[in-house]
Amino acid sequence: RHGLRYYVTDGCAIGAVRHNGFIPWDDDLDVSMPRPDYDKFMAIANEELPEYLTAYNRQQCNELKVLFGKVQETRADVVHAVEKKVGRILADGLYIDIFPIDGYPDSYIEGLCMKVRFFSILAIERYRRGCFSQYKLPGKLMYIWGWFCTMISPRLRKTKDLLAIKDSFSRTYDYDKCFKVMRVPNFSNSLLVFAKDTFGNGINMSFDRIEVRLPYDYDSYLRIHYGDYMRLPPKEKRISTHVRTHHSPWWLGPTRGKK
Repeated sequence: RHGLRYYVTDGCAIGAVRHNGFIPWDDDLDVSMPRPDYDKFMAIANEELPEYLTAYNRQQCNELKVLFGKVQETRADVVHAVEKKVGRILADGLYIDIFPIDGYPDSYIEGLCMKVRFFSILAIERYRRGCFSQYKLPGKLMYIWGWFCTMISPRLRKTKDLLAIKDSFSRTYDYDKCFKVMRVPNFSNSLLVFAKDTFGNGINMSFDRIEVRLPYDYDSYLRIHYGDYMRLPPKEKRISTHVRTHHSPWWLGPTRGKK
C-alpha cells in the first residue's frame, strides 16, 4: 500500500532457496529494507499493523542494543503456546527483524575509511567489555586498537552510546544515490557490502505456504554473506544461535525502557 521496498534476507533467504521455507533449526524472520523505506516503515508501522503486533527500534526501546528494528508479537498466550510446543523459552518472543540497508561510497578510499571507522567502534566496544586475557591474539589486537582509539578521541572516550555513533556513520551516504550498499554489523567485525543491483526490484520465491521477495541476485547476496550457503552445517551446529535461557525485557515489545 505504501510502495515500500523490502527483501527477505539472512537465514530466511537461505531457507527459501535451500529448504523452500524455514531452515529447520531457525526461529525468526529476517527482512531488509533500503534506509528510506526502513525509516518510513518504522514511522507508520504501528498505525498499520494489528494491535497485537508492535514495531520498534532502539529509539522506542532503549534496552534494545542493536541497530535494527523488530516487529513483535505481544500476545503472551500465543508466545507461551509456541514455547510449550517447541519445549524451550523463546528469549525474545516471536518477532521479525527489520534491517536497514544503507548507501556505501563508490570511492575505494572513502570505503576503506568507512570500514576503519566501524571496526574502531567495534574495537572500543570490546575494550569496554574488558577481559583482555580471555581473548586470543586477534581479539587482543582488537582490544588494544579499541584502547588506542579511546585514548586519542575525546568524543569516543566520553560517549556512552556507541550505537548512536554507528547509526550516524551508517547514514552518511544516500542509499538512492549510491551504486554500492551495505548492511551495518551488529554481531560481526565486518561490513557487508553489495552492489545495489544485487537487490534490484527483488524476485519472488516460495516460502512454506506464502510467497516472499528475495534480492534479485540472491545467489551473489548469499555467497557474499555466507559463502557456500547450499552446504549444510555439521549436525552439531544445526541449532538456533539466539539466547534461550531467559526472557529479554522487550520480549513483548517495548514495555520497559521507553524514552
